[in-house]
Amino acid sequence: MLTRTLRILTSPAPKQLILLFGTSVMLFPGLEVMYVGIKNITRVEGWSNPVVLALALAVLLLFAVVILRPFARRNSNRVATNTAPASLWTAYKPTDYLIIISMIALGLVVRTLLGGYPVIIGTFYLGLGAALALNGLYYLSRLFVHPKTHER
Repeated sequence: MLTRTLRILTSPAPKQLILLFGTSVMLFPGLEVMYVGIKNITRVEGWSNPVVLALALAVLLLFAVVILRPFARRNSNRVATNTAPASLWTAYKPTDYLIIISMIALGLVVRTLLGGYPVIIGTFYLGLGAALALNGLYYLSRLFVHPKTHER
């Protein structure tokens, strides 16, 4: 089973499949993180606190525009313009996978340390999850962009 999975991940794949893999790396975890954030916020605050929503929006803008958008743009453009045969792993560069792993580890540490403060976790996770999901959708949109000009 493991060798079959590794063979699939390392064998040459069409660009569209690589872009779909890149989409799934951001979109589905983003939706899950956003769901955890919503659960934590509604457990304590509900949606009545405008400060919580404003802070979640600030986190969303920070991650979506400043951090993740260039990350997704750089990788999706690289995949779209690559002419050599490539595997699913090429959706991101090796250093980007290290960043993803570090973000997951940091999220687990923060969630463990701040487990008693669900509003803080929920606010941050709501914004971060929405940013990940939006950038996953951006990655998906690259399927509909002409690979040579990057124009719609």
